Amino acid sequence: MLDGVEPSLVDEIRRSGRQVRGTRDLPQARARWIGHRLYAEADIAIDPRRSVGEGIELARRFELEVMSHLPEIRAVHVAHG
Repeated sequence: MLDGVEPSLVDEIRRSGRQVRGTRDLPQARARWIGHRLYAEADIAIDPRRSVGEGIELARRFELEVMSHLPEIRAVHVAHG
């Protein structure tokens, strides 16, 4: 478990990501150490009536929100749908 991540860290990704207006659900969040860097991934659900551009903007805001709460994370990959 050299690359294991504390469950509380994933919980914080979920908490901070839910702060983003327009995110309807966060069914999956993951984090992993790769070497000495921490990376996160999240799947978010958004209103299907939103445009692709709005979805991209929500994903970007999600990424910024998570990284502002968890500065140890180097990058967040967000999938939306």
